[in-house]
Amino acid sequence: MWSILDKITEQVTKFSTFFGQLWYILVFVFRLIVVVTLGGAVYGDEQSSFKCDHKHDYCGTICYNQFAKMSHLRFWGFQLLAVTFPTVLFHFFSLYISSEIEKINELEKAIGFDPDNQKVTEIDGKERELKKISRKKKAVGKVKTKKVYSGGSIKEVQVTNKIYVAYFISTVMKLALEAVFIYFSYTLYYIEDPRCKYENALADHETIPKCDDSFVDHVLMNRVPPTYTCTDDGADFRTACATSGALGWENAVVTCFPSRPYEKTVFLRYMNILSFVCLLLCVLELLYMPIKYMLRKAYHNRPKKAPQTVYIYRNPPPEMNWGNDTASTAGESVVNRRSIAYTETKP
Repeated sequence: MWSILDKITEQVTKFSTFFGQLWYILVFVFRLIVVVTLGGAVYGDEQSSFKCDHKHDYCGTICYNQFAKMSHLRFWGFQLLAVTFPTVLFHFFSLYISSEIEKINELEKAIGFDPDNQKVTEIDGKERELKKISRKKKAVGKVKTKKVYSGGSIKEVQVTNKIYVAYFISTVMKLALEAVFIYFSYTLYYIEDPRCKYENALADHETIPKCDDSFVDHVLMNRVPPTYTCTDDGADFRTACATSGALGWENAVVTCFPSRPYEKTVFLRYMNILSFVCLLLCVLELLYMPIKYMLRKAYHNRPKKAPQTVYIYRNPPPEMNWGNDTASTAGESVVNRRSIAYTETKP
């Protein structure tokens, strides 16, 4: 698995920007590896250690389903699989374009194509190959060469406009998927503190919680509560909890206690914050790529100054004596006129 990820990362980073490479580091190192190595230790007993003040196990199962509609580990695994899918698609597309460029180069060598003169030495009997090369070049597009740092050395990589467009589209897809899963994380795991609903009815000795409605509080700083109030949400709860014990049909409430809530809160906030940082990196990359393209295009289309001819004479002819236009120094005399320089070195 890690060898496959290494090949994909090496191929994609050849065409990515600084923001894209930072995104890869955060996703594959600080998100994927953390979930694989530490996630099982934190969430390995999340359901078995989820205890409720009810004597029937069925009630605890129903309350756990209400508490965590989807396991955190499964959600993050699906999230990482989805946000890296555009990267995998771009990897195979760039490999396809690179292989087509290699095929074009091999065909040109086979028919004796001279890359310096852009001509074929002998055309007779090679019309079919020339048409094939022409079709492939049209499909690939104009090929450019750029230098990148990869594998501990600087290498030349052949790129086309299609590769740049595909990379831009993959970045848009990554941005959309990051945003979608941040929203899913909020809808699945945001649990409002029940004291926020009855803030005015709290006793004097109870601490009033911080009940903000901001994006940071709801999404980035989401929390796993130390206690969870399982309430009547339908027939399943009534069947498992309300009718199997001393609880009545109305206002049935079961209090449950998740295991290691503080540790899971740290893990949850860590993943949410990194997801948001990756989303910002995608936004910055989408802004950076067109700005870089426009600046490069403006640089190549800038008006160029006409070349000036400069003549330097050590022993000038008499007819080039321009009198007052001569600037003299101790060892030489220089004449500048109409972009012409005249230099004389005295013995």
